[in-house]
Amino acid sequence: MRTKSITVLFFVFTTLISITAWADNRIPAEGEWEGKGGSRTFTPAPPEASVEGNTVSIHFRSALSDLTVSIMDETGVIYETVISSHGNSNYTCELPWVGQPGNYHILMVHGTYGYLGGGFTIE
Repeated sequence: MRTKSITVLFFVFTTLISITAWADNRIPAEGEWEGKGGSRTFTPAPPEASVEGNTVSIHFRSALSDLTVSIMDETGVIYETVISSHGNSNYTCELPWVGQPGNYHILMVHGTYGYLGGGFTIE
């Protein structure tokens, strides 16, 4: 019984550390995220973007499909893709784009729910 309790505590502690580490690298986003379809429509939680080193990840707290993600620098769009949480909530998708040092802007657009965007720096 003691081993089982220690194992459970280990997993809880590991999860909290990974969530805290992920939260510290979040890209602050602004925009509009609301459902178009009235008060009866369920609006999923907005996706969140984070950067770890030179890798950008999108975290879905709710199931969501067809999210267009664009990364821009001062010259314009340098990377664009459409991603999905594959029906899962609490799902993280690492983008295959690897950035070089510089300032960037990310824009996440969904045809039904809206858009979110924010700036970030890769050092």
